[in-house]
Amino acid sequence: MKKVNVQWLLSGNANTLEQLRSSNLASIRMRAALSMDINDAKLKVKPTIDLTINKDTNVLGIGKLTLISDPQQSKKWLGIIRKHKSKGGKVFLDYTDNHFRESNKNNEIYKAYKEILYESNYVVASSHYLENAITKQIDIPAITIEDPLEVEVRQPKKNLQKTPTGLWFGHASNLNYLLRFLQVEFKPSTKIKILVMMIVVVVIMMIVVVVMMIVAIRILYR
Repeated sequence: MKKVNVQWLLSGNANTLEQLRSSNLASIRMRAALSMDINDAKLKVKPTIDLTINKDTNVLGIGKLTLISDPQQSKKWLGIIRKHKSKGGKVFLDYTDNHFRESNKNNEIYKAYKEILYESNYVVASSHYLENAITKQIDIPAITIEDPLEVEVRQPKKNLQKTPTGLWFGHASNLNYLLRFLQVEFKPSTKIKILVMMIVVVVIMMIVVVVMMIVAIRILYR
């Protein structure tokens, strides 16, 4: 069997496995970096440094696009992908966010993902929902590999004397989905308290907005 040499195209400046393991992007930390730990003589997985694809790379993994620090990111990646495919290489897209939702149709990230999707040979999704969202777009082999758990799973404590408390931990960009869930879909039978924890790596204005939202949540559900 031919040795499989996989190379990841990833957002950010991390070049070493240790840097990738500590990335604030879960898709890098828990998917790309984790795959580089696979111990198999017939499989080698590594990151791409300076957008250079090694001669022995036969599979290219496409990680999360951000377009934040580099608006030309998708064009650069497309050039690399097409060149790799012209030499007989295969490409898979690691799809971990619902970029193909209806509200995204006019966004650059939607267009960028669609172009890369149509250049891909396979898709790996982080949930069955996202896998279905992809296969509605295009007839392509797709599989679901869910994210691993980063924290220890513990049984909830029973304390009937206190107000039930919920904890939400996630990225600041997903806070609007939490708010929509709480306001539209979540209908608790008793009053509860919601605590929100997140890693915020943004400008001061965004921090202020997030703090205001957290305060609003705690007022609504205290």
